[in-house]
Amino acid sequence: MLLILIQSQTIGLVISAYHASLALHPSVLFPPSAQLAVHMLANIAKTLGRARHSDLLFSHAVLRRTYSKPVPREIKTRPVPRLADTHDIDLASLSTPAILGGVMKSRPAGAAAADLMKALREGEERLVDVELGRYDSPESFDRVTMRLGQYLDWLDMLGSPDSIGKNKVDGRQLYLAQWRGADEIQSLSAVIAPHPVLHKLLDKNRIDVYQTSFFIGPNEAVTTLHHDPYMNCFQLAATSNSAGHGKHFLLLPPTISDILKPKPSSLTRQIQRNTSHLNFSLHHTPGGAPQVHVDQMEDADADLISSAALTCVLKEGETLFIPRRWWHRVENVALLPDEQGKTSDGWTAGVAWWFLYS
Repeated sequence: MLLILIQSQTIGLVISAYHASLALHPSVLFPPSAQLAVHMLANIAKTLGRARHSDLLFSHAVLRRTYSKPVPREIKTRPVPRLADTHDIDLASLSTPAILGGVMKSRPAGAAAADLMKALREGEERLVDVELGRYDSPESFDRVTMRLGQYLDWLDMLGSPDSIGKNKVDGRQLYLAQWRGADEIQSLSAVIAPHPVLHKLLDKNRIDVYQTSFFIGPNEAVTTLHHDPYMNCFQLAATSNSAGHGKHFLLLPPTISDILKPKPSSLTRQIQRNTSHLNFSLHHTPGGAPQVHVDQMEDADADLISSAALTCVLKEGETLFIPRRWWHRVENVALLPDEQGKTSDGWTAGVAWWFLYS
């Protein structure tokens, strides 16, 4: 038994080293004889795996490859309510998110995108910090400093027919997020305006705006599930194609924070305390709204999330109100596939007004 154990561990190490070498140097191929030997060892390892004590025979590296990935679970959701009449609404009285209506103006297709890009180009020599990767994965997250014009050139490229699949760099999203653009480029104030409800509160000095931030990024760019200590009016100011792109929001109330907030083990990976440890994703179905999935979790917790979850897809010109401490996950989505069933890698530009009542 000891001899078999040593042999199986050796097999596991050889196989692991082989896969690691291919991962680090995919362009370098092992000689045919070496490849044959590794495949032979793999077959022996499979045979040993059928033994009665296979859990003892396999090295940890080999065992890890035999596990199947947990199947994500679908979360049931309800639509975010829409408020058609917001003339006399007091945002402080809203305890749940709502889409604020009453201000949609008919504009020629592409007008909002053209006006925004023109204003942004006036500051294209400014340096901006662009997120590379997602901040809930600190091991692969970074910030890249570049000229705003370079980032805009990349976004323009995404609108071309041959740009499908080029919305990421080295497999990681590139996202200009939480950028205080209006503080840096004066012309943006002429093309971006808060919802009339928020504008009225500002005129009467009833609120203090903590920050106004831009979120400009490609299709599939994600802001992971988190909460903020401020109220938020988020407006989808422009998209590369108003009929083809939007922002999907998943919203969860603070009453279920105990199952959403990061666990002590997650904090060791430097995940921010207002960011959830849970991994949600969207599953797109032909002609239907995206389905929300979450990685495998306890049935009771998943049922609780399903009972409370709200979703919406914000379209160009619409504004979503998010109350304090509501959890929200945001993802740019393509709304309409082309004739071949593919979706465009365009972009969206949103503006968030974070505020509190005075």
